[in-house]
Amino acid sequence: MRGANMLNDIKVSIILPVYNVEKYLKECLESAINQTLDNIEIIAINDGSTDNSFEILEQYKYSNDIKIINQENKGLSQARNTGLKEAKGEYVYFLDSDDYIDKDAMRYCYEKCKENELDILNFDAISFKDNENSKVDLNEDYDRSNMIESCKIYNGEDYYNYLMRNNAYRQPVWLNMYKREFLIANNLLFYPGLIHEDELFTKLAYLKSKRIMYIAKQFFFRRVRENSIMTTKISKNKVESLIIIVENIYIYFKENEKNLNSETINNITKYLESLCSIALTRNLLMDGTDEEILDVRNRIINCINNRNELQSTRLKIQIRFPKFYEKIYKIKTSINKK
Repeated sequence: MRGANMLNDIKVSIILPVYNVEKYLKECLESAINQTLDNIEIIAINDGSTDNSFEILEQYKYSNDIKIINQENKGLSQARNTGLKEAKGEYVYFLDSDDYIDKDAMRYCYEKCKENELDILNFDAISFKDNENSKVDLNEDYDRSNMIESCKIYNGEDYYNYLMRNNAYRQPVWLNMYKREFLIANNLLFYPGLIHEDELFTKLAYLKSKRIMYIAKQFFFRRVRENSIMTTKISKNKVESLIIIVENIYIYFKENEKNLNSETINNITKYLESLCSIALTRNLLMDGTDEEILDVRNRIINCINNRNELQSTRLKIQIRFPKFYEKIYKIKTSINKK
């Protein structure tokens, strides 16, 4: 830890889960090591990699900045939780090991967090795809500088609603720096085994925060890969993950409904309804036996039943006439592709 004589001197903990990323890991590690902020720690969690990722990490084991943890494969959520448990920094940042960050990212973000006593600092990213020996920028919607007012402090509920009004909500955790005490006080951990784990974590973090700010800086560089979660086939696990997200957000919604304003209630309701609809649609399209598809569909229905907020006409049609809805969905998808 550069310049850190005591554990409580650590300003930022960079939590870095690692799984089978030998091709990209050095670039990611170097971006973390070369930060212009002193007193940082990098906690790299090798999550049961079967390639040379752990051997690459071992090359950095003598660096004072890096702590390496080797564990059996438990998934991204558990790896992040392991890192968070070990973190000693005042603030934490979750970095994905096939991506990288700007060299000034931690310094700038930490200074803004300290200056404004923030729970969360939100920023932007650049998406790119490797093309032989060059990087090709992708026109993905991670630049929100024209959508959000920069350097204004919000409470979390107001910020969430502001983002929803402006179609500017983005769930990846790598767009945020978090105060560690805030995460601990609110028991914010990643749900084990969940696909799209950021969907649940980020929404709850925003809604629970008291002081959050956006800065118009593209500090994160996101590498788009063909075998990412977004480009792989629909599976039973993916659909079940959506159900788990709905169930957990709904629990928060009911526990806090009396303290939430009407706009928040409306946004959460629409969000839950949308996830249920997506789960029903993906359930019809997923790889699996008829029995598996029926089982997952019944879980979705059980999730919706007795919850009046989620009884929209669209959901009722999807539940009662799934094959009809599937035909409509495929026709609509075909038209959109033309």
